[in-house]
Amino acid sequence: MNNSRHVRTAVLAMLAVISLHGSAAAQTEKAAPRVVIAPVTEKSLPLELDYIGNIRPVQSAEIKARVMGHIMSYHFREGEDVEKDQLLFTIDQRPYEAKLNTAKASLKQHQAELEFAKEEVARYSKLVDKGFVARETYDLYRRDVAVKESLVRSDEATIRRAELDMEYSAVKAPFAGRAGRRLVDPGNFVMAGGSDADTILVVINQIDPIKVEFAVPQPDLQPIRKAHGATPLALQVALGGDGETTHDGTLWLIDNQIDTGTGMILLHGMVDNPDHTLWPGQLVNVRVKVGTASKTLSVPSAAVFRGQQGPYVFTVGPDSKLEKQLVTLGRTLGHATIVTAGLKAGQHVVVEGSPGLQSGMVVQADGK
Repeated sequence: MNNSRHVRTAVLAMLAVISLHGSAAAQTEKAAPRVVIAPVTEKSLPLELDYIGNIRPVQSAEIKARVMGHIMSYHFREGEDVEKDQLLFTIDQRPYEAKLNTAKASLKQHQAELEFAKEEVARYSKLVDKGFVARETYDLYRRDVAVKESLVRSDEATIRRAELDMEYSAVKAPFAGRAGRRLVDPGNFVMAGGSDADTILVVINQIDPIKVEFAVPQPDLQPIRKAHGATPLALQVALGGDGETTHDGTLWLIDNQIDTGTGMILLHGMVDNPDHTLWPGQLVNVRVKVGTASKTLSVPSAAVFRGQQGPYVFTVGPDSKLEKQLVTLGRTLGHATIVTAGLKAGQHVVVEGSPGLQSGMVVQADGK
């Protein structure tokens, strides 16, 4: 009986010891949080500059009437593509046709009168040489020829003007592009004079190719100009919120002046847009590659933290301990950030982990 009691006591004691060891092990495992680490790499990286841009049409025209009159009809679909010289609107041509016919009739009359006046001059030139006609009379016939010649020239100019009016009454597209909504209905009377107050009939935007406009800070101007040589500098345009859809383009314009108020300079790029994915007014991300940085240390951007002393990372050594390491950073290139001081190639940094990580803490590291 006593032996059984001693055995039971010993077993309970052993179970207690095992339980304590299990709890300690569980606590030790719980005290070592899991983190995901990534290596510090040394490799050549593209030097890419990222900006926010705005899509603009390469050409935009507010179509206005060049002659006054009633709009008779229109010949395009709103919101559809139009070709260069495509007929858009027809203005009542009848008044200009009447002016043209009148000018042609006047020209024929004055040409006939000129021909007769020339014959008179030729006839009287022989008589004046023989003294049969006074010099003053002969000079009157010569002046009459000059008057008739000026009338013919005036008629010819009137005909050219009337022909232009006839041509302008057919309003055509100045270039291929996308028509907007029609702003004037048939039956309305439109004026012509070229002033801002004149009626806009429709707006046409050229959207293939299309222009991207973006501003860069003054320090970026020199590397961009250096890279933009005989071969136009390549750029990449991505829709905001959709980094997967990208369009290749080239730098088209570096403006000739830096804005003294903002310290920015305006740049334009040209991008092919055959499927019309890019649309005037859209905000886009613009990436410009200005070179390559060789033998460059970089870490995933997710590894970088910001503190009062500056940027830092957590490194994980062979003993699985964390060490807070202040670093000096260069540019961020996509998901990687260049490190110019504070790390060495081959070290590992924490890129994912639970909050509250501290230097000296033991962690369980998983590679990425």
